[in-house]
Parts: sequence; structure tokens; C-alpha cells
Amino acid sequence: MEIGERILALMQQKDITYREMEEKTGISRSTLNRWFAKGKPIPFNKLEPIASALGIGQDELLGWKQYDIATKVNDLVKNGNDNSKKIEKLSRLAAKLSTDDLDRLIDIANAWIGG
Repeated sequence: MEIGERILALMQQKDITYREMEEKTGISRSTLNRWFAKGKPIPFNKLEPIASALGIGQDELLGWKQYDIATKVNDLVKNGNDNSKKIEKLSRLAAKLSTDDLDRLIDIANAWIGG
């Protein structure tokens, strides 16, 4: 499911109209429609106000689940990765972070490795 489709489904589920989204986010209805219904790319800096208007976190808006990272790391550990002990430790530490802090950590890691 694309992000626009996910947002439309959440709007329907929560009975939120385009007008209400416009009021809550400060983004025009025509722009919202272009992103959600027509599949145009949504700028990253607009995800937070949209998620907030829907009463969810950005991770949920993007279809991510916190446990996904731990699951992927555990898979690396099980597959005998040479850095398995370090990855296991990182997984334990990441599990203690808030969603916002985890997002910051991912951003730092992506910037560092050029991801």
C-alpha cells in the first residue's frame, strides 16, 4: 500500500475530511489531494504534520513497525554475521529508544554511511 493510500484509509477510518486535514496541517486541500489521491510524492517535512493530524506517529504513517528493526537485526545475528555481537548489542539499545530517538539514530546512520 502506497503512503497516499494509507493516509486516505486512515482518514476514512478516523472520519477526517480534507477540510479538517487542511485546518490541522496548514496544507491546502488541493495539495493534499494531489499527494493522497493522485500519488504525487509527499515532501518528507510534511509527514509530521500529517501524522499528527491523524493522531499517529510518522513510523505508523510510513507503515513501519518498531519491531521490524529488531526482527531484521535478529535475522542478521541468526545468520552468523561477523558483527553479530555488536548488532545484538545495538538491537538491545535500540529497543530502549523512543520512536523519535530511533528515527534520529537511523538518520545519523544513513548520513554516515551515505544511505
